[in-house]
Amino acid sequence: GLGLAIGATLMDLKRATTLASVTVMTFMLAGGFFVQKVPIFISWIRYMSFNYHTYKLLLKVQYEHLTPVINGVKIDSGLTEVAALIAMVFGYRFLAYLSLRRMKLQ
Repeated sequence: GLGLAIGATLMDLKRATTLASVTVMTFMLAGGFFVQKVPIFISWIRYMSFNYHTYKLLLKVQYEHLTPVINGVKIDSGLTEVAALIAMVFGYRFLAYLSLRRMKLQ
């Protein structure tokens, strides 16, 4: 969905690939899987990151029976993460739709 939104917005392969790479790398770094101590000024990006939500769901599935907190990440029911991922699926595709709608036909 994110790739569709970026590609539909930019409509240029090189620019879309570059922006997608930078965006996904930022999401991975801010998501908490690779970097545990994320600086405060970019910590808000984690809530937009699909990596963060899938990481929390992975922790829930693997370690729910052992402990309620892993490395400072609270393991809860997982409904928030599932809702966020579903919102991203539809939201990114809706952004792609809006980008394609504003395109001028030639």
